[in-house]
Amino acid sequence: MNEDNNLIKTWYFYFKWAGLWKAHRIGIRMGNFEMQHESLSAFAPLFPVAGKLIMPHQLPFI
Repeated sequence: MNEDNNLIKTWYFYFKWAGLWKAHRIGIRMGNFEMQHESLSAFAPLFPVAGKLIMPHQLPFI
């Protein structure tokens, strides 16, 4: 991408991250754990906890 056009870069990253968030929400509604984990792991650089796989271990205790 051209480094001078910040508006296009902003919209590009907005739609990229919004698409990942939408995929995560669809995974929740469908009950598809693998889809949830793959889309949430894309956020791992932002939130270190998102990259860890702890939910299956905690699920039986809930």
